[in-house]
Amino acid sequence: MNYADAIKEYIELEISVLRQIDAMEVNALMDAIENARQKDAAIYIMGNGGSATTASHFVNDFNKGISEYIEQKF
Repeated sequence: MNYADAIKEYIELEISVLRQIDAMEVNALMDAIENARQKDAAIYIMGNGGSATTASHFVNDFNKGISEYIEQKF
């Protein structure tokens, strides 16, 4: 089978979605997370169903991926 057209369509959809991301909103979120880390505050990540797995992976990324490279851990 030839999936090339479907693959190209999917890539274009992804590009369209990514272009809709507001960089300033993402920046504000990153600032809030960093401010919480500096204050040693709790950061709650929640989800239910499949979202719970995404939340769990998000926390793991911070605890293992990011905290490995910084002095003050999450």
